[in-house]
Amino acid sequence: MANRAQGAMERGSQGWFRDAAKPTPSPEILAREESIGSSTWQLELWPLEPATLANGFLDPLAARSGGLNPFFSGKFLEASAGRLEIADTHLLVLAELLNDSHEIRLAIPVGLASVGIPPIRTMHVASHPFAPLSLPLLDNGDIAETCERFAGLFRKAEMFAGRGLVFEDFPGEEAAARIFVEALLRNGLHVSRDVTSRRATLLPGHDPMAELSAKRRRELARQHRKLSELGKVSMSVATGLWDSLIRFEEFLLLETRGWKGRKGTSIHIIRKTAAFARQAVASFAEHENASIHTLRIDGRAIASLIVLEADGRFHPWKTAFDEHYRAYSPGTHLMLAASRWMLDQPRFRFADSLAAENGWMDRLWTGRRTMETLVVANSAGRTRRIANGMKMKRNLRYAAKAIVRRDLSSLLRPHLSPSPEKSGE
Repeated sequence: MANRAQGAMERGSQGWFRDAAKPTPSPEILAREESIGSSTWQLELWPLEPATLANGFLDPLAARSGGLNPFFSGKFLEASAGRLEIADTHLLVLAELLNDSHEIRLAIPVGLASVGIPPIRTMHVASHPFAPLSLPLLDNGDIAETCERFAGLFRKAEMFAGRGLVFEDFPGEEAAARIFVEALLRNGLHVSRDVTSRRATLLPGHDPMAELSAKRRRELARQHRKLSELGKVSMSVATGLWDSLIRFEEFLLLETRGWKGRKGTSIHIIRKTAAFARQAVASFAEHENASIHTLRIDGRAIASLIVLEADGRFHPWKTAFDEHYRAYSPGTHLMLAASRWMLDQPRFRFADSLAAENGWMDRLWTGRRTMETLVVANSAGRTRRIANGMKMKRNLRYAAKAIVRRDLSSLLRPHLSPSPEKSGE
């Protein structure tokens, strides 16, 4: 494990797993507008591939974005390019041209998707389980002008505005998101917004332990005592590059030995996914924006949590635990310790659990971050059809989960027998 991490570190010193530099591809210009001053704004479509992202293509924008979406940073996108099953992905870019400079003001990874029956082909922002956040990477210096320019050019770009654009996992209540949507509406675009979840969030001043019920606190104390009877219980936090790489391999082993390993969905089993996750963690750890929290008994890891951070916004990204200790709730103990650690960080703004609603994180973190599906197109009819298709997709997903969980009785009962109220009619 140490040798693998050492090798990764050596490769990192040569460009962090990047291939040799290639000529940067040329973009397709979708729309263009001269400003009153001497600058020109244009909407560009780039192929999302390592050659595009090489040489820090998005790094200046990520540095100016205030951590709005770390999953759309150049290094994260470079790690995922060609490794995750995201079809036909491109990078939609708003650029300002002044003299010989080319300043990127907004960037969104997008791809083609089909929604609804009959299927409608539309553009879809590339949010997915490894990156469940679709807020554009925005220049935080002047968000209002950036959003206004994007909306105006997007409307002119018939190729996009005509097809429509879907943002899943869109944090609609965030200030930057509100400015973005308002600009779309001002420029005559048609927008549909559908709240899909309220994710558990840790906010400054919150104490997760204090907000638990007295009964739950007693149970956690009992579990901790029982764990202590098995050996010395300790918590560790790795924040440096070298330590993070080693602890990441430890995380992979824990995950592979658990239910995800048996199911064949652990990161380690799928080689491309493991390469992506390893590079993504390394790129954050390189700048001390990754921390890996580990719960141990006698030095042996029994639970691990990867946290990614950008400008005070923390994201518990992946967690794994040893199922032999399930009765002791190792994941809960680790998350509570990690919560205290995050709250103690000087730059802490909030932590987004990235977790599905009604999960175990809802009991630990009482703050909520509203997620929406945002659909934008140049006609009301197109927007409505896409929005209806997205609702159908979600309903089918919920039904599939119910079947997988063998919840057939609750799923089918209304269709198999009339309710007592109806039988009396």
